[in-house]
Amino acid sequence: MLFKASVIALCSIWCINSYSQHSFNGNNQMNQNYSEINVNYKNHTAEIKLAGTLTLPTMAAPCPAVVLIPGYGPSDRNATFAGKQPFKMIADDFASKGIAVLRYDKRGVGESTGDYNNATSRDFADDVKAGIGYLKTDPNINHAQIGLVGISEGGFIAAIVAAESSEVNFVVLLAAAVMSKVDDFVAMSSLQMLADGVSQEFIDHDEKLRTQVFTTIKQAYSPEITENKLRQLVNNYLVELTEAEIKEAEKTPFAFKATNAEQMIKTFNSTWYRYFLSCDPAEFLKQIRVPVLALNGDLDWISAPSITFPIMEKAFITGNVKDYTFIEAPHINHMFQVCKTGAIAEYSTIKEVISPIVLNIISDWIKSRTK
Repeated sequence: MLFKASVIALCSIWCINSYSQHSFNGNNQMNQNYSEINVNYKNHTAEIKLAGTLTLPTMAAPCPAVVLIPGYGPSDRNATFAGKQPFKMIADDFASKGIAVLRYDKRGVGESTGDYNNATSRDFADDVKAGIGYLKTDPNINHAQIGLVGISEGGFIAAIVAAESSEVNFVVLLAAAVMSKVDDFVAMSSLQMLADGVSQEFIDHDEKLRTQVFTTIKQAYSPEITENKLRQLVNNYLVELTEAEIKEAEKTPFAFKATNAEQMIKTFNSTWYRYFLSCDPAEFLKQIRVPVLALNGDLDWISAPSITFPIMEKAFITGNVKDYTFIEAPHINHMFQVCKTGAIAEYSTIKEVISPIVLNIISDWIKSRTK
């Protein structure tokens, strides 16, 4: 069930203006279409408090609801990046269409307690389950129509929760991080570098290092042994770089270079990364028993649909998942903005928060599954 949705490159100014019409100042406020309520709830397993915002339609209750699940990094409830707040925009848009939205600060971020630095996707999945539990206490929510919307790592987390919880009724996977094979991780990095304008010679050299790095992490040595092995690999790589490659590395985001080598080693050897690389998301995907929408942009090189869609489709077929839809949206990047190339440098130049056409695709699909 793979098809491409037409995406119209609407004016960024229109998008920003329409977003500002739904903005709030302060707590627990309401406009004519929905109310916004700050909430707290507990993850009893981890004994932490999660703080978030519930955006409720003012139309007749009970209504369907979603939990928004952010991607990698210490994200706040609005998934703030580069001055933009895409989760705030999603919540406002969905609520104006009759869909309640719960968004939250990740554990250890904002008003939520807990330890972010030592948490894994497995831990974050338990936080999402706590959010579902909270929604099921609210009489304004249709408890038989609670779904998940996860982006990037959040898509992987959504798959974990949907596989394990009978309280999830539908799932939206946005640019979901579902890779498990070393070759796929390496290929994804190469696609992004190619979009960033890096030479093929540099990419070939980088691929060799990344293959060694990911393979080393997957071998599950102790953190100390892994760190030493990674440092040796990276140091050998840096010594071999030509002057031209050094210049390319310096201008390329996420490339290994002398100025970021230690940070890259610590990132790849972190608790989160070691867990992530030890998992096979397909094992969770094939256990999902509710409708699934998988949506990616065709210029998303961080979670390229050419790599992730076949992984998901194979899992769904193997697991006999009955209702799934793939949509590859043209001219859309990893943050679901209309773009030209998907290069990392392009992200900071885009004024659009999130494509309104993408919002409509998601909300229309949710409404079709919650009639």
